[in-house]
Amino acid sequence: MAGVISDGFLIAWLLFALLSVVAACGDSVTSWKSEDKENIQHFFASQKADLDAAQISNSGAPYSIMPDAERKEFVRLMRVALFEAKLLRDEVLAKANEELPKQFRNLYQQSLELRLRNLELGDMTAEIKGSALHDQWVEWFNANRSAIRIPK
Repeated sequence: MAGVISDGFLIAWLLFALLSVVAACGDSVTSWKSEDKENIQHFFASQKADLDAAQISNSGAPYSIMPDAERKEFVRLMRVALFEAKLLRDEVLAKANEELPKQFRNLYQQSLELRLRNLELGDMTAEIKGSALHDQWVEWFNANRSAIRIPK
């Protein structure tokens, strides 16, 4: 499994670093209530778990089989990423960017669901589709990151 990760995973690390910048320079819009600010933290938690999983996957030799302990941690982190993504409310995502709920659900969250399907059921078609969706998510985010506004 190691070494068979799409370029999107590598780009995702940059995505997470850029998210920190977006969060730091976001608007101090009064429409963001404290519960909205708390809820958007699931966005960051999901991205972090996904990136931590990618780091595990990329840590081995190319095309090698991931040791069982690492595989279990990888699957756990992917589940955490999906769990955190599902906790996000669309209306909170929309406050950051009106297109964010659609893109987050249809690209990022669905990519997690499909990649987990492969890990749990051995559905390689789901992995291919999930990786493609993840790559699309990274592309969309990079093209729109300046328009995503999350307050401090």
